[in-house]
Amino acid sequence: MNQNNKRLNENLLLYFEGKLNEKEIKEVEEWIEISEENRLISQYIKDLYKSTDTLYALSKIDVNKALKSIHSKMKIRRDRYSWSTIRKIAAIILIPLLIGSAAGYFMQKSVPVNLIHLITNPGMTASITLPDGTFVTLNSNSMLIYPDRFAGNERRVELKGEAYFKVKSNKEHPFIIKTPQKAFIKVHGTQFNLEAYPADDEVSATLITGHISMAFLNKKNTWKEYMILPGQEISYSRSDKSIKIKRPITDVVTSWKDGKLIFNNTPFREVLKNLSKRFNVEFKIKNTRLLNSAYTGILQHQRLDRVLEYFKISSNIHFRYINDMNIENEKQIIQVY
Repeated sequence: MNQNNKRLNENLLLYFEGKLNEKEIKEVEEWIEISEENRLISQYIKDLYKSTDTLYALSKIDVNKALKSIHSKMKIRRDRYSWSTIRKIAAIILIPLLIGSAAGYFMQKSVPVNLIHLITNPGMTASITLPDGTFVTLNSNSMLIYPDRFAGNERRVELKGEAYFKVKSNKEHPFIIKTPQKAFIKVHGTQFNLEAYPADDEVSATLITGHISMAFLNKKNTWKEYMILPGQEISYSRSDKSIKIKRPITDVVTSWKDGKLIFNNTPFREVLKNLSKRFNVEFKIKNTRLLNSAYTGILQHQRLDRVLEYFKISSNIHFRYINDMNIENEKQIIQVY
């Protein structure tokens, strides 16, 4: 794309935001009138701001706060006016005639596709049936990005967080999941759990039935693909570009989707990680010797205070709520000693 086209694309965005001077407005309007194709392109740009469709699967959401956050991100990203950042804002209509780099991503010819963001509030879960019949349960504090229709030879979605997938089988159109760790899960039809929180170094996929494979960059910076069997879990480390295969207790890994927390000789570090996701809290370990412990049990529909009381009684572990003066920290901090 040459500089003139790049400047014109940026001015089209600014035109519908009302941020151009008279000379620039005239230039854009003259360009729109040149051809029917230009008019359609300008209409797609206009739809970009009219058709934003973000879904919040929440029962208790501060809508005003969420909208304020989105608008804040939009303001920051619009300053750059790059297509790669614009399509990350809320749910975006992709514009095939303008976005060459995204030509293979949820597109078909010149018909725009709506990207929908399903976001779960901390402590909440949500379920959704995708356009192809795939059923997804989304864990706490997670985001699933998917199109309102699948176009092309692949069914692509993106996960930031944790989800349980029941993928509708379609061998001619594989189901592909992008993760923040730059690893991809390839599926034909199966059930599996995928944990890929942006802040975590590792992404882990636990296969229940069927077959999946993970594509990743190895230490030689070349793409590799590894398939696992039912009952196996594959984990990829973003930092050292390595994978690990193990056989976890699948009921423990997937118990969250049924509203439970199942521990089976589970290390205390993993216990706290699961409690953090469920109750949207942050644990600070004062006594690191506690991390050597492991626990077995089932928690279901229990308040956090009651759960912590169980640990106090059974293992003499103490917890203390800490007042955090940082108002931007949305998590309650709990010290463990």
